[in-house]
Amino acid sequence: MIGSMAGAAVAAAGTPLSKAFAGTDGAMQQLKGNIRHSVSQWCYGDIPLEELAIACKEMGIESIELLGEKDWPA
Repeated sequence: MIGSMAGAAVAAAGTPLSKAFAGTDGAMQQLKGNIRHSVSQWCYGDIPLEELAIACKEMGIESIELLGEKDWPA
C-alpha cells in the first residue's frame, strides 16, 4: 500500500523520482549518513532500473534490494 501511494504521488507530481524527495524550496535534502538507506525495485516498477539507480545515487541511497539475477549487471 505504501509503495502504491508513493508511486501515485510521484506520478501525480509528474517529476523524476529524485524531485519527489526535494525539500519545500526544491533543494535536495542531504542524508545524515547515520542510516544506510535502501529501496526495493518492485515499489518503482514503472521506472527503468537504470533511471532508478541514478536517482537513488543522487539521493544517497546505497542499494536497491530484491533484484532478480538478470538485473545484477546494472
